[in-house]
Amino acid sequence: MIDSGSGAAKLVTTIRDYADRKDLELDATTTFEHVRRKLDALLAAVERAKTRDANQIDGILHALGALIPGPMIDMLRGRARIDIVDLDVSCDQAVAALTAAVARIGAKAAHIPEALEADADQWLLTAQRVAAFSEQIDAIAKPEGWQGTAAAGYHDASTVQRNASVELAGIADGVSDALRLMAGLNRAIFQECAEILVGARHEINRAAPDRLGGRTAQAVTTLRKTLRRINAAAAGGSVEGSSGELADQISSTLHSPAILRPQQWPTGGAMASVAPGDTNRVGGAHGSATAR
Repeated sequence: MIDSGSGAAKLVTTIRDYADRKDLELDATTTFEHVRRKLDALLAAVERAKTRDANQIDGILHALGALIPGPMIDMLRGRARIDIVDLDVSCDQAVAALTAAVARIGAKAAHIPEALEADADQWLLTAQRVAAFSEQIDAIAKPEGWQGTAAAGYHDASTVQRNASVELAGIADGVSDALRLMAGLNRAIFQECAEILVGARHEINRAAPDRLGGRTAQAVTTLRKTLRRINAAAAGGSVEGSSGELADQISSTLHSPAILRPQQWPTGGAMASVAPGDTNRVGGAHGSATAR
């Protein structure tokens, strides 16, 4: 059993550190581009709300101009302009804050799923190669015609090597699955952000103003609420349970070998009777590469 109580935490930390890697320089994934498109659609809805409010106010003031003396209508126009400017400033500030929050998510995390999946592919390839090696050992474990004590010792040593390779392949397979699942958790956060932005757009489009400038006022309220929800989603609260489960699976994987020891490859045949441990305890999306 691998004596590495901090192993799971270390691997999870390594995964999280992808956000700080400067050598990746990967473009945003399609999933995060989806978030950006939903933000653009939301901001377009905000602009439509502002335009409709401005047109409504202009129409009302134009109609009143035929009924109210000049000085009074001028005063109303001035008051309306002040109110609209104040609303527009608040709206622009809310738009800027939300846009900046989404940009921060993209700058920090847009590349993470693709980077994790690329590494997962490499770990899976390693697992497959090690699994193939264990099968090669099987093929030469009992040379035809060789018998006696030396032959038995060779067979036992080969069995230990084969079983250790099976365990190592399982661990590599588990790392691949862990990386792929962590990528999926990041994509889930992106999807949650996109859904929040879609909901905000619908809310703004459905706004029924009860006063002049009401659409813009509703947009400000919605944008501020959306900012809070986006920040909460980016913090990963919705996938916290899945992240904890994955960390437990990683820890179980690291503690599962029956033959392998930390920093020591097994030799000899003393452990020939020990069956290899099930060393991939991570619920992956692909079949195991390990031989059994």
